[in-house]
Amino acid sequence: MTTPSAPVLPVAPDTNVWMDYLVGEIQAQQWLSTLGGRRVIMLSVVAMELVRQCDTLRSRPMPGLAGVNRLLAMYQIQHLSEKDCLDAYALLMTEASKDFIPSRPLDKRVGVADALIAASAINLGAELFTRDKHMLSIGAFKAKEPYQLRRTLNSSRQFVAADPSPIRYPAASQLLPMRVLGTA
Repeated sequence: MTTPSAPVLPVAPDTNVWMDYLVGEIQAQQWLSTLGGRRVIMLSVVAMELVRQCDTLRSRPMPGLAGVNRLLAMYQIQHLSEKDCLDAYALLMTEASKDFIPSRPLDKRVGVADALIAASAINLGAELFTRDKHMLSIGAFKAKEPYQLRRTLNSSRQFVAADPSPIRYPAASQLLPMRVLGTA
């Protein structure tokens, strides 16, 4: 008699995992290749952070918007639900009540984006993988560290090959109308 195996949970990599992948960190590429047939979820907040950070980290070569768009085109983006937003708010309130130490720098506290990412992963029943130390234990939620970067002076990176196909941007008819503040 065989024991039933646990269901395979979908995987939700955090922004830092995708950034490592995009800049060619071998550990990130190897870890992502081990996922096999597991469903990989691209959370909308992660997608937004990737777009925002695609060329801002000057300490290492970045893929630019074209590289991020190629990555995002490979996944269906999972957008936030109302429950995700409410749960993220509750998580922030819980963390703030126990985390308020005036001398603690703001970057060591759970931020809004991290709370939204954690809440989305929880509500999707996904395993969140991150290298952010402060996200590895948020309340009862346990994220997992997928790998540890081994930095060396001669660190070799293999950049993700550029896809020769053109980037597909959404047609103007697919975009939501944007209202400029102060206009009728």
